[in-house]
Amino acid sequence: MICPHCRTENPPEGKVCFHCGGTLTIAPPSVPDIPSLPASVGAPMAPPLPYPAQSPAAMPGPPAVPYAPQGYAAPPQGYAPPYPAPYPGGYPAPAPAEPSIIDTFIPTHNPKALTAYYLGIFSFIPLLGIFLGIAAFVLGLQGLKAAKQTPEIKGKTHAWVGILVGGFFGFGYVLLFGAILIAVLLSSSNHG
Repeated sequence: MICPHCRTENPPEGKVCFHCGGTLTIAPPSVPDIPSLPASVGAPMAPPLPYPAQSPAAMPGPPAVPYAPQGYAAPPQGYAPPYPAPYPGGYPAPAPAEPSIIDTFIPTHNPKALTAYYLGIFSFIPLLGIFLGIAAFVLGLQGLKAAKQTPEIKGKTHAWVGILVGGFFGFGYVLLFGAILIAVLLSSSNHG
């Protein structure tokens, strides 16, 4: 035990300092001054212990200027440690998505060719086939043109099916009904 008056070390069981004769008392441990919590919930709370304020540079967080959404080749203007260094040579561009099996057989990115295909298939229906076949022919031409301009959308085969099958049934039914109409008119004029 250390004497509070002369700072001489004394045995732990002593009551009086053997150097200066002062009373050796054990002081109760000091309790830090902790502010009480506010009574209401909405009142601002004080920090329980006084911590020294930190400078903003020492605090972790995002950079002052965010990265541009277009790419990651260069760090922002406010770049400074502790932020990581940029990837050497810039970040790689994201890889394009691989086409799925469905995309290779069904031209989902060329809706005109796909519509022409289905209209051409159903153009064999009498009477309705006139309208479906002609629509398949027109949409097939537009889908074929789109597939030639941008080959990655595919659909040339579907467009050709729409053109050929739709054209065959659509214009075939027009010729058939035109021939029937002419035959009916000729037969009625011969009897009259």
